[in-house]
Amino acid sequence: MNQEHAGNQENTGTTTTSPDQAPMTTGMKFMYGFIALLWVAAGAAVYVTFFSDDAQQQLANSENASSETPEGEQAEVNEEHKTIVFNSQGEVVDPEESNDLPRALEPFSLVNQSNEEIGLEELKGKPWVGTFVFSSCPGPCSMITGRMKQLQSEMKGVDFNLVSITVDPKNDTPEKLTKYADAFTADLKNWHFLTGDMNVIYELIRSGFKMPVGEIKPGDILHTNRFVVVDPEGNYVDSFIALQDEQFHALKKRLRDLSEGSSEIANPSEEASPAIESDQSSPTPEKES
Repeated sequence: MNQEHAGNQENTGTTTTSPDQAPMTTGMKFMYGFIALLWVAAGAAVYVTFFSDDAQQQLANSENASSETPEGEQAEVNEEHKTIVFNSQGEVVDPEESNDLPRALEPFSLVNQSNEEIGLEELKGKPWVGTFVFSSCPGPCSMITGRMKQLQSEMKGVDFNLVSITVDPKNDTPEKLTKYADAFTADLKNWHFLTGDMNVIYELIRSGFKMPVGEIKPGDILHTNRFVVVDPEGNYVDSFIALQDEQFHALKKRLRDLSEGSSEIANPSEEASPAIESDQSSPTPEKES
């Protein structure tokens, strides 16, 4: 009898829900419906943004406007936005202020690789080109100093000085800078590697040359790659990204012009004196450049 009852149960055709297949609740149905609505809304937004007639018209208008902008004018705007200048507190200042050249530098005093005092007064009388590097620099400093060596080698007949100023004076002692100079076989007759008080160096870079400098973290120091040019009177007159060949050649021409001008004024002959006096009333070609 029990067996017959069991058989009847097997043949009733009644189904039961598996424990692993939970029935869908009202909350789950609402959630799935909400997700479907989100997909529909996203699709509509994409269509309106990129494929509708209004969107296509706006895209065409923007392309026409950009094509009508003169190339030179666009480059000028981009260059202005790329210019970042810092004052003595490391704050960004008006880029136009950095282009106000020539500008007289404030006196400063540092020491070179031989522990000799070298400052603005000692450098007067000749034009000089300056760079900002440090001996443990993992970045472009070696290329910058290598370019200075190339400059010295290619301009042996020009009377000027080279000045490499460390931006890590805490670690770059005169002894370290001597080894650094030796690594580049620098001729120290007209090349000074300067170190000294960090505040003096940073003030010179930020306020004098309007260039950025600062320690981001130990061993990582922000500094400019530009080569700055100072005339024989101690005025900051120009700067070049001399790692670029075109600007490197422009830097050499600038130094030649400044050197020739300073030698004429420093050693005038009796015959040349009237010419020098007349030049004072009208600018020379070198000064016009």
